[in-house]
Amino acid sequence: MMNTRLINKLQKNKSDFKVRFTLALMRMEKLIVLTEKARSGLPGFRIKHDLSHLFIAILFFIIAGTASAGHPLEPVDTSSPRATIESFYALTKETGVGGLAVALAARSTLENFMGTLNLFADRPIRVGEICYYGEGNSPGQQRIGTVEEIGLRSTSIRGLDRSITTIPNASFSNLHITNLTKRDRILFRKTIHLRYETTSEQMRQLLIQLREMLSVHPQIDNENARVRALGFGEYSLDVEIYAYVMATEWSDFLVVQEDLVLRIMDIIDKAGMVIAIPSRTVYQRQDVEPGIETGSVSQDDVELPAPSI
Repeated sequence: MMNTRLINKLQKNKSDFKVRFTLALMRMEKLIVLTEKARSGLPGFRIKHDLSHLFIAILFFIIAGTASAGHPLEPVDTSSPRATIESFYALTKETGVGGLAVALAARSTLENFMGTLNLFADRPIRVGEICYYGEGNSPGQQRIGTVEEIGLRSTSIRGLDRSITTIPNASFSNLHITNLTKRDRILFRKTIHLRYETTSEQMRQLLIQLREMLSVHPQIDNENARVRALGFGEYSLDVEIYAYVMATEWSDFLVVQEDLVLRIMDIIDKAGMVIAIPSRTVYQRQDVEPGIETGSVSQDDVELPAPSI
């Protein structure tokens, strides 16, 4: 591969079209090397072989059009991913008339590639990581899946039902993405509903025992753990348990959550309290005048008092 010194020498004689076209070919060579590195050497970022060469061909015509238009060409900086991306943006600004025609014809492809550059620079997700993305079938619900592949044009995500969803990178880079794999701990937050027959003394003992249970549990972060009586619900007295489980894998969290639920049930049973279920109590009251049986006196037999003025 030709070095940067030769490029600098050729830059001094940019008036010749052959020199400008040679510079374009040299830039193309560096882009090929960069693409092959991205395809084979970068963890969490896979590029399909056929799409990479298609992109190289498109960029070749753009660079050739830039060179023929007489614009100065600078060497591509491949020292870091961000510097390379900045060089790509600079290349786009230098595009001449010939490159503009190709860019308009391949607008969708270029938009998706720019989305790929954003994903490559920010790295919100990598291959093999689990994430929330976009919106699900219900309002406010996000879809969840495991990233299978991040290509030049699209990203493939495998959902919980094992189906594959393919999203163009131009759209995917604009979605709200929540990376679940990068969590350092998982939140355990539950509300206990107790019956209204629970006394204040029983409530105090329950709170004390639940706090002690969390403080000695080896998988609970004691710094942010808390147990509080929330108040009077529609059909129950509510108690909230809020704690972080020291686990990053969902399967590990489920094991700790199961242990916590069983411990909470034991504490409630020993305290003599009962979990409330959604219910409603209806009170019926029938006012009857003393000395008069209901249904045995007609309206004519009762003398109504005169209103006082």
